[in-house]
Amino acid sequence: MKKIIYILSLIAIGSIYSCSEKKQKYNNEPSNFFFKVPGTDIGITTSKVPGAQFYVVFAKDSVLPSDTVDYIKYETNQSTELEFVFDPRNKKAIYILASDDITEINILNDSLEILREAEFDSLFF
Repeated sequence: MKKIIYILSLIAIGSIYSCSEKKQKYNNEPSNFFFKVPGTDIGITTSKVPGAQFYVVFAKDSVLPSDTVDYIKYETNQSTELEFVFDPRNKKAIYILASDDITEINILNDSLEILREAEFDSLFF
């Protein structure tokens, strides 16, 4: 359980940092950050692009969203949150809390499962 909380904390910090409205040197260029999930072969890339769009790509080595990888696209605003949990028993399963900010989901490998708040809370909290 501590490992899950640690992983979620790292991902949340990375997501919050990359979603922040901090001035960047080149405001019109996308900013990408890659995270490797310990104990799995899952890589997570967060990509902020102009126009308040944000991608989270779940793939071993892919940085950009495409038709061949699992990804979530959502709009960023002042209170955007994306919560997801990795199951330590099934290292390929990623559970995501449904959000109105999610604008597009590409699920190819059956590794992403979108849950409503009641389902998410009953499974993990």
